[in-house]
Amino acid sequence: MGLVILNKEKIQILISTGGYMSLPLCIAAKILNIKIYLLEPNMVIGRANKFFLKFCEKIIFYSENIIGFPKKFKSKLKILNPLIRQKYYNKKLKKHENEKFTLIIIGGSQGAQIFDKILHESIIKI
Repeated sequence: MGLVILNKEKIQILISTGGYMSLPLCIAAKILNIKIYLLEPNMVIGRANKFFLKFCEKIIFYSENIIGFPKKFKSKLKILNPLIRQKYYNKKLKKHENEKFTLIIIGGSQGAQIFDKILHESIIKI
């Protein structure tokens, strides 16, 4: 199915964030000679992204300190600045009781279970 879609739509570049769901499309892209770019949002390189390192043009990380990254692919490494600026991490919050606020939690992969179970319950209690 991936071969048909990529070929029919004349896709020239595939950007993959890894995971088992990316495998069929990355394999199809390799067969069709479509350029593959990988994005690894975690500090530990995932198995799917690690497998496709030899076939990708570049792999994009947020840090150079990646656990399990093979040194022979260092030339394919591209560091992307974090999408959330440092000033937002350092922002001092107002300390008013009963003040409403909006909270966004972004995560997945290695941390997904924590977000689903523990963090959700903790936030409700707070």
